[in-house]
Amino acid sequence: MNALSRTLFTMDLQLTSAIILTLLCVTTIKAQVQCPTKWNQYATDQKRTTCLWLSQQEKASWINAHAFCHLMGSSLVDVSDFYMNVRLANLITQFGGKYWINANDVEDDGIFKSTVSGKGLTYNNFFGGQTILDPAKNCVSIDQKGLWTIDACKTENHFICQKKP
Repeated sequence: MNALSRTLFTMDLQLTSAIILTLLCVTTIKAQVQCPTKWNQYATDQKRTTCLWLSQQEKASWINAHAFCHLMGSSLVDVSDFYMNVRLANLITQFGGKYWINANDVEDDGIFKSTVSGKGLTYNNFFGGQTILDPAKNCVSIDQKGLWTIDACKTENHFICQKKP
């Protein structure tokens, strides 16, 4: 290999190394997902990250809480499994009270759905002994024990918003 060939080979190797390093940096940056300030980061069981925001002083009816979250580019939180339910209960313990979640049976009494997906709930943790078929109560809240309650949608509760980072 002559001097020119060695120089070109070295330059090619350096360029290749620079490209690989750049790709590694971009991949690392994408992997380090961050939630906005005042939002809690939570890794779901599907290896995805979601951002959660809890109202601390703010209380609203279910529909106003839904609208508030929408204005922040989010929705009321979908509680899709036991682990998310426990995570929310732990966050709520810091502040106390009841928090609206993204579930109601407004369309069909007794059939609770997520307003984001429009599908029936795959998980629930309703507090035992409450009447599910009550036309005056259609919206779901969660408390610091992770128990769900069906309340009148006009009740003013705290609320939890959720969005992708």
